[in-house]
Amino acid sequence: MFVFPYGFVGGSRSSSMCRGERAQPPLYTAIEIRQRNWEFLPTTVVLIWILVKLAEAHASVLTRGWLVLMGAAAGFLFILSPPAGLAAIVSFALFHLLRTPLRQWWIAPISTLVVAGLLAGPWAIRNMRELGAPIPLRDNFGLELAIANYPGAVHPADHRLAYWTRMTTIQTMHLTEAQLRAAGGEVAYYRALGETAREWIAAHPWDFLTLCRRRFVEFFLPPRWLWSPYSATLERYANVRQYIVWLAALGGLATLVALAPFRRPYAYIFAAVLAYSLPYAITHPDLRYRYPISTLLIFCAFDGFFRLIAYLRTRRGAQSHGHSMAHEHVFAEATPFLHRRSHGATPINDALGSVRLAGEKR
Repeated sequence: MFVFPYGFVGGSRSSSMCRGERAQPPLYTAIEIRQRNWEFLPTTVVLIWILVKLAEAHASVLTRGWLVLMGAAAGFLFILSPPAGLAAIVSFALFHLLRTPLRQWWIAPISTLVVAGLLAGPWAIRNMRELGAPIPLRDNFGLELAIANYPGAVHPADHRLAYWTRMTTIQTMHLTEAQLRAAGGEVAYYRALGETAREWIAAHPWDFLTLCRRRFVEFFLPPRWLWSPYSATLERYANVRQYIVWLAALGGLATLVALAPFRRPYAYIFAAVLAYSLPYAITHPDLRYRYPISTLLIFCAFDGFFRLIAYLRTRRGAQSHGHSMAHEHVFAEATPFLHRRSHGATPINDALGSVRLAGEKR
């Protein structure tokens, strides 16, 4: 499913990274069809495409048409998936800061707003017809905020049990139609949950920051229970899956931290990965939410691994070359001595000869 760019290690051009990124989109078809989260597939492809284009444009001449296209892609992605859209916008903003002339800064943001507005309008009309409220985004933020921020989430004895209990208590799929109608409908119910969560956050800011820090870590290094949040029995090979995810996350983040200050295409990826994770640090991490950036982390982990291998080989070759040069220098120093010794000259003979000459002079 994945094709990793072995040749990328030796190169420093962004085109190599682009070839590697194009090889990476993971199509979790069975998972996404089963979970009915169809948006993760196009989200993953569009986000990676934007980052590839940023890497390619880093070393090329920018045109207004290119800026319009990239801004439009970011606007489309924001409507499709707000966290991924945020990632694209933050990465694009960094690109503007580092690469785009000041006189062209307005082009991409205007394009983003126009496309997002054109897509949000029909979506708001659809939501008005289906839900009774003109919601412009695919949004259940109030529910997500309430699932993760409440007193029982701060220090639970069993994180999985606390999560499962909270989900079955307030998640709409576990409520009857009569309960939803009593709450004023789905939109009103979400808004009420969000308001309750915001009031709790305002009253307990330090607990909220503690939860955000925990969820930020869990987003990249998910605990084992997230593989089976609704069952006390772990799924098959959950331990192996966790090790692989952790290894990819740690390797990918280490590579981005090491290379982002020196290679700007990696800085764009790093900005996108961090920005994408922030909404889920505020709400709650779920394994399927990681899909759009899991590809990036896996690619960067392999890239960092191959770069490290190449560096170690180069260093070992340099050390071997240094040792050979030192041996040659020692041999050159010893050559006159060996030459004299081959003709019967030794330090003792030299000393006896010197004494003999001194006696003759006397």
